[in-house]
Amino acid sequence: ARELLSVLGPAGALAITGSIASTFTAAGTTQATATAITCVNTNITTATEGQGALLPESMQASDSGKICNTTSVDVLVYPTSGGQINGATANVPLVLGPNRACTFTYTTGSNVIVTF
Repeated sequence: ARELLSVLGPAGALAITGSIASTFTAAGTTQATATAITCVNTNITTATEGQGALLPESMQASDSGKICNTTSVDVLVYPTSGGQINGATANVPLVLGPNRACTFTYTTGSNVIVTF
């Protein structure tokens, strides 16, 4: 990342690596009330058990990002409305355990593959 920054400058490096949320608060207990993720690289720092985060809605096929849960509780990560994570039933969240991270890659505008 430092090499990118030194060669491309801040704007160019950000265009390649994506936006970063170093702090993020999960909230809500349903897909409709979960906090929307707005950065492709997100560090969930605050949550209580069962609270959620909603994957970004402005993604296209092959877009990807990372989520890190640095809390001490499970966080529910929801797909966009009508979307699926790893082929599960539409709108069903993925449980991201404490101190775990994952990479999400969109296969369509709403379906996602998540790897740990």
